[in-house]
This record gives sequence, C-alpha cells and structure tokens, in this order.
Amino acid sequence: MKHIWGMSQTLTRLGSMACGADEDSRASVLYAESLDLVLQWGSSSHAAVSLEGLARVAVMRDRPERAARLCGMAEALREEIRVPLSLTDRLPTARADHDCTVAAARAALGEEAFAAAWAKGHAMHFDEAIAEVLSDDE
Repeated sequence: MKHIWGMSQTLTRLGSMACGADEDSRASVLYAESLDLVLQWGSSSHAAVSLEGLARVAVMRDRPERAARLCGMAEALREEIRVPLSLTDRLPTARADHDCTVAAARAALGEEAFAAAWAKGHAMHFDEAIAEVLSDDE
C-alpha cells in the first residue's frame, strides 16, 4: 500500500508543478491519474488531495463554480475520514495552493454563489462526486 501512496503523492506533486507552470491540461491529467489510482486502491485522504488539485485546475480554466464544488467534495471527504487538511498536506505550499484556489473561486463567484456551490459539492455522496469528476469533459 505504501507504493500506492507514494505514486499518488508523486502524481499530485507533479500536478502542482504543472499548475505552477500554467500547464492546466497536464495538471488535470496528473490529478485525474492520482484520483483513479487512489480509487482503485482505497486511500481517501489522497482522493481529497486529488480533488483539491482538480479544483485548482478549474480555477485556472475559469470554472470557479466547479472549483468550489470540488473543494466542498474534498472537505466532506476529509470530515468523513476525520483527516483535516493540516494533517494530510505536509508541504507548506499545499495549504497555500488550497487557500489560493478557495479565494479565487470565492472572488469570482461572490460569497453567496460560492457557498451554494461548496454546499452542493459537500452534500454529494462520494461515489456520485467521483462519477461527476471523472465524467467531466475538461
């Protein structure tokens, strides 16, 4: 199982680097690969990291509502498994990336629309949320 965790972590870090290089298509592929991997092998905290990475890509693609939904999905998953963001992301940049993504989506949507999109993602059943993420034609 440790090798799955390591591969997932590597994919999400590469996704973050791709975001930093404004390579949203590459980042999307890397985060989706990480998500697919953790879904096959069952690592919920890494699924949350992948969802948050995909939210960052959504912001890059000017899709703030999708970003807010993805962040809501990730937060619901973190609450369910009782692993807050601060415990799973040990790199200081991970928290900064998360906070920037949330701030950008909130600024683009306004507080009310952001809260509604977040709540919609947060309320989704995990399987439903993942199906939505993987079926999206980004």
